[in-house]
Amino acid sequence: MDETRALLDALMGPKRNVKAEKSSSGTDFVDKTICKKFIVGFCPHDWFTLQKRQLKPCHMVHSEMMKLQFEGHPDSAKYRVEYEEDFLRYLEEVARDCDQFVSRERTRCRPKGTKTVRIPGEAQTRLDEKELLYAELIRKSEEMAEKNGLAASQAHMIEANALKEDIDGIKERHTVEFPGEDICDTCGVRYPAGPWEGHDKESHKRGKMHDGFQKIRDKLEELRGRKREWEKMKDEHKDWYRAQRKEKGKEVDRERE
Repeated sequence: MDETRALLDALMGPKRNVKAEKSSSGTDFVDKTICKKFIVGFCPHDWFTLQKRQLKPCHMVHSEMMKLQFEGHPDSAKYRVEYEEDFLRYLEEVARDCDQFVSRERTRCRPKGTKTVRIPGEAQTRLDEKELLYAELIRKSEEMAEKNGLAASQAHMIEANALKEDIDGIKERHTVEFPGEDICDTCGVRYPAGPWEGHDKESHKRGKMHDGFQKIRDKLEELRGRKREWEKMKDEHKDWYRAQRKEKGKEVDRERE
């Protein structure tokens, strides 16, 4: 039921059941249930699914219809200043949290030179079989030594040692040097400092996490560059903004009552 109501709100607005004469002003978008971040840009609350990177949930309505109503309103430029100022503060908090995450994760980057065994599928299957056989030979050698003495177990031990050399040789042939890790200052995701299993810095940039934070940081810079424009708008329309603050104060009082 709640999902159906949210869908209707997004499609038709929160005042869809109010009579036309009561909502003829065309300002449904100012309703407190409408997400203003979405109205003037985007709301990234559900962009990131990793638990430790999830943003604060947003329970407001994200309505394309309300965005169109806002953009077509004669006072949209005035409303936009308020909404974008709030949006800027929100994005600055998101970016600040991300920067702190980057600082913590940087210390966890694996250094270059770490030895890693990378064995392809078929070779790994053969290696597993040899290791099982080696373990069995060692077990039999120990049993023979307990029952019949060391001389009786020597044949199994010789075979086991030869097999161990073969196993070590396979691992050595497939041991490579890890290129090390770096971390993305944009999104905080670690990536190989060189080509590694099909991944590198450029492939990392095609990921959803990086794409999302890149959009956030781009929008952040855009909004920071508009501060003078906002101040000019507020100075030219002081009475309008004063009336808006007064109306908001009355609304707060009504909610308290």
